[in-house]
Amino acid sequence: MKRIALFFFIFLMALTAFGPCKSVFAGEAEDAAKAETAVKNFEDRLEGLSKELASIRLELEGLTKEMLEGETGVAQIFLKAKAGDLTDKSVSLSIDDKLLFSRPLTPAELNVLGSELPLELGKMRLGAGDHKVLLQVLGSPPDEPSKMPVTRGKQNTWIVTVEDGKAGWNAE
Repeated sequence: MKRIALFFFIFLMALTAFGPCKSVFAGEAEDAAKAETAVKNFEDRLEGLSKELASIRLELEGLTKEMLEGETGVAQIFLKAKAGDLTDKSVSLSIDDKLLFSRPLTPAELNVLGSELPLELGKMRLGAGDHKVLLQVLGSPPDEPSKMPVTRGKQNTWIVTVEDGKAGWNAE
């Protein structure tokens, strides 16, 4: 009988001891479920904000491109010259008093000119309106800048012809 009472007493003590633990563990499970729900809600909200940010970025890129293309044009510059006139000489190209390059022509570029083909010097986006362009053969007397038009939203082709160290500009 003492054994049964002792066993029953130990059983009651165990129930008493584990009873609060069960509620603590139950509280942790509820907290974990709430935290998981909060994380899922946060991830959903973050995904929605990311999509909204991506659409805003695309809209801004489109507006920027539209604005730039609406107020600018593309200028493509070609050089026509006799290769012998430019051998061992440097050329410099400036647009609106900004030096784009100043260097000797490479053998490959001289070969293009030697085959009487125009040599592409550059392609750039410029604001609509007239621009001052100057191709200077270094060692020749200084030239005056020429005014070349850039038409809004179009590709403009400029051809500079060098004869006797002087540059003549034509828009096509």
